[in-house]
Amino acid sequence: MCSTILLIFAYSSGLIGSVLAAIFGLPRTDVYHDGTEPLLASMGPEITEKNVKKWKYHSRISRFGLALIALGFLLQGVELWLR
Repeated sequence: MCSTILLIFAYSSGLIGSVLAAIFGLPRTDVYHDGTEPLLASMGPEITEKNVKKWKYHSRISRFGLALIALGFLLQGVELWLR
């Protein structure tokens, strides 16, 4: 019973994480640490601020999706160990 519940959580977190990663993509690494890009600097401060907020939101959600996928793998490993 316990292993079944653990597997349900593992598969659910993996599925939700995969969907989030598919929708929001993987975190980008070609931007500066403060969230700015060289292209955005020439667009004006209002557009730059809006794009930085959007980038941070997408980055946060995509990292959360990857964490859910990792949690799913971890829970599956725990279930195998408990068996």
